[in-house]
Amino acid sequence: MEAAIAALRRGGSERDICVAAMHGMNKFWAERYPNVEVCDFGSSEGGVHNGLWFWALSGSRTFLNCDNPTQRRALRGETVSLLSWTVANGIHAEIERTVAIGPLPETSKRALDAILEIREEIDDLIKPGTPWRDLFERARKWLESLGYGAHTPGRIGHSIGLGAHERASIDAKSQLVLEPGMIITLEPNIRIPGICQTQISDTILITDTDREYLTRATGGYLQM
Repeated sequence: MEAAIAALRRGGSERDICVAAMHGMNKFWAERYPNVEVCDFGSSEGGVHNGLWFWALSGSRTFLNCDNPTQRRALRGETVSLLSWTVANGIHAEIERTVAIGPLPETSKRALDAILEIREEIDDLIKPGTPWRDLFERARKWLESLGYGAHTPGRIGHSIGLGAHERASIDAKSQLVLEPGMIITLEPNIRIPGICQTQISDTILITDTDREYLTRATGGYLQM
C-alpha cells in the first residue's frame, strides 16, 4: 500500500500504481518470507502461482470494483481506490483504501468522513461474543443518522481465509457470533452511483479477548 501511494504521488497511472505495488509486495515476500507460498486457486488447467495482487481505480472507474487497471491518471478532485489482496500459505487477506487527489467535492468528502466515523463506532464491538449482525446494525443505524440510510450496503464485511471472499457475510441475517480464531474483513461503505464511492477495508483476527488488525496501512483520510 505504501508503494502504491508513493506511485500515486508521482502522478502514476492506474497501471503504474499496480506495477509498483506488486513489485513492492513481491520484494517484501522474497526478502522477508522466502519459505512462504503465495500460490492461489486456479482452474482445471493449473493454479495461480502468485496471489499477490493489486488494483487501482480512479475517478468514475472506482465503481467498477476489480476492473483491470488502465493508463488513466487521476484528476484533481477525484478519489482513487487502492485494493490489495494477498495469500500466504493458503490464507488470504485484503486491505483497501480510498485516496483523494486534492480537495474533494463536499459529497465525496462527507461520505469518506462518515465511513471513518462508522469504523471507529464499530471497533469496540469487534471481540469474542459479539453477534455478527450487531456489527451490521450499528453501522446501519449510524448511516441512517448521517443521512445515508437509503444507501446502506447489503453487508459491511465477510469471512476471509481459504478464500478471498468466503460465504459468511456481516449482515442483518447472520446467525454467527465472533469467536477466537475467526478472520473477518471490516468494510462499511457508502456507494452512490455517479456521485461518490468509498473503499476502506481491513483484515482482522479475533483473539481470545479482543481483536488484532492484521493490516496496518494508514486508515484515515489521505489527501494529495
